[in-house]
Amino acid sequence: MRPKVAAFTVKHVSHIYPVIPLLKSIDKWADLVCYIDKKNVNIFIDNNLNFRVYPVDLGDTDYFEESQYEFKKFIIELNEKNYKKAHLHSLKQDLIASHTINKEYFELLLKDIEQENVDLIIRDTVDVYGAEIAKILNIKTTGYITNNLYNEEYFSIHEDELHIYFATLPIKEQLGNNYYLNFFKKIRKLNKKIEVNLNAVHVDCYHNYLLEDDYNLIFSTNYLQPQEAIPINNINNYRIIYPDFNKFKIEEKIPKKLKEFISKSKYIIYISTGSFHSEEKQFYKAIINYFANSKFNLVISCLKWDFEIKEYIKNKNLDEKIYVDNFIPQKYVLSCADLFFTSGGFNSILESIYYEVPIIVRPISCEQRMNGIIIEKNKLGVTLYKKNKKSLRDEVLYLMNNEEIKRSLRINSIDLKKHFGNNYEVINQKLRRLIND
Repeated sequence: MRPKVAAFTVKHVSHIYPVIPLLKSIDKWADLVCYIDKKNVNIFIDNNLNFRVYPVDLGDTDYFEESQYEFKKFIIELNEKNYKKAHLHSLKQDLIASHTINKEYFELLLKDIEQENVDLIIRDTVDVYGAEIAKILNIKTTGYITNNLYNEEYFSIHEDELHIYFATLPIKEQLGNNYYLNFFKKIRKLNKKIEVNLNAVHVDCYHNYLLEDDYNLIFSTNYLQPQEAIPINNINNYRIIYPDFNKFKIEEKIPKKLKEFISKSKYIIYISTGSFHSEEKQFYKAIINYFANSKFNLVISCLKWDFEIKEYIKNKNLDEKIYVDNFIPQKYVLSCADLFFTSGGFNSILESIYYEVPIIVRPISCEQRMNGIIIEKNKLGVTLYKKNKKSLRDEVLYLMNNEEIKRSLRINSIDLKKHFGNNYEVINQKLRRLIND
């Protein structure tokens, strides 16, 4: 009799594609059902994976008004330069917003998993349903993260980097040297108080970096994943999974106009700020103005602003220097680019490394700020969110003329290619042992 496995995924596409090869390998020996967001239906159909669609919008909170209240208090205290109080309200807002479990659906899902007699739950760390259901029903779990793991173990060694994670570098001196001392103990106490006040279903604070399941998978590389984050006393229950070769295949359909633009360009900077969080139109205009008289041509992916930015370029007579669209075949452009200006999403970082393109990270989210630090530490590029800032001009010149950066990109690219053909059988053997133990 085949075991039953339930996979709890999240709505972000960047979290879906890395795990698909693993899910397909599990589907060969288990009755697998994937719980998915409605916008990802076609991906699972295309890969012949059994699924059920969440009837609620993942990531939405039932406590929006309470969250907005804390945000308003944050703005008030920030304007008054009461930085500690402002950050406390920011933390409260973050914790409240993370309570995204719909109680009614939680009960239905709990009953569904119980009736199916599921043997194993596989869950994204961002997932809030599978983790709590597994605890109630005493089901073994395998957790996975599609980014580097930056957890309590990591920050206990790199405590000062919490200023980067929470974007408090500009007010570090005002907060004081020991502001983040015993931070996780304090934040758990605050989270418990919030849950009592809200009468909310428990969600671990910063659960998206809480990878403490029976077996834990990190979709990263040995070079990029900080080893300090992996518990020494439980190291055998953590495994790093390298990206699949198909991830780096150049897109088949390339616009003729883009091909012509690149063929005429001597130096190219590719600018893309992500598919989930994106920049405002003022950012793109500032970048265009900054590089307008430089030797670089720009390829810009700017999502919803493409029409307005195209008009802006046309009015400035920069059509021959700048190519803009709402969607850019990224791997094709990276295979030709000299620099990559990115918000620091992990998929983009891996693709840039594969094509050996120096990276400039202008992060938007907490994980992107941390990714930027890892990029700079590993000599793969630079981050613009750091203590000792330089001008963008200096950063570009540094990357363009740095043999150490080129060498590090080459080493990391070779490492990626050496690990193509992940041995999922080893992982599947471990999963089967979990079920049988």
